[in-house]
Amino acid sequence: MIKPNQKEFYQKGLCSMWQAYQTYQLDKGSIGTYFNYMVRNRIIDLMRKKWLDKDHDTFFY
Repeated sequence: MIKPNQKEFYQKGLCSMWQAYQTYQLDKGSIGTYFNYMVRNRIIDLMRKKWLDKDHDTFFY
């Protein structure tokens, strides 16, 4: 569940969509599937980074 920092995840999603739009190749498949893949994975990466940063901060304080 994404609640504490929704604006950051929203911004990451928009940036991921723009990057997906720029790198999309017509012969590779559906643009919707590609967008979904890119945005989903970038948001998951951001969630992992936040989770690791949180664990790192609690470990050292």
